[in-house]
Amino acid sequence: MALLGVERNLDFATCGHPNASTQSTVYAGGKAITLVGDTAGGEIEGPGSSTVYVEGTKISLKGDAIADHGDSPHNAATTDNPSDTVFADGGEE
Repeated sequence: MALLGVERNLDFATCGHPNASTQSTVYAGGKAITLVGDTAGGEIEGPGSSTVYVEGTKISLKGDAIADHGDSPHNAATTDNPSDTVFADGGEE
């Protein structure tokens, strides 16, 4: 399974929207880690990490799908600006 950079609060998605983290207990590079279910213009849908959870929820990783929230580029956005020092396994369980 590939290791992917973890997504964090205020990292930017491919559509230009910043991630918004709802948790405040786990950080990477000084930023709160983003979870599947948080937002980046639309809800971060995942798949996220298959084994790493924060507060019972999968963490978000580079390339996670984001729910459509407008016309292009907001209709096929993904997370895209992760930590370059903190990684987790990617993919479905």
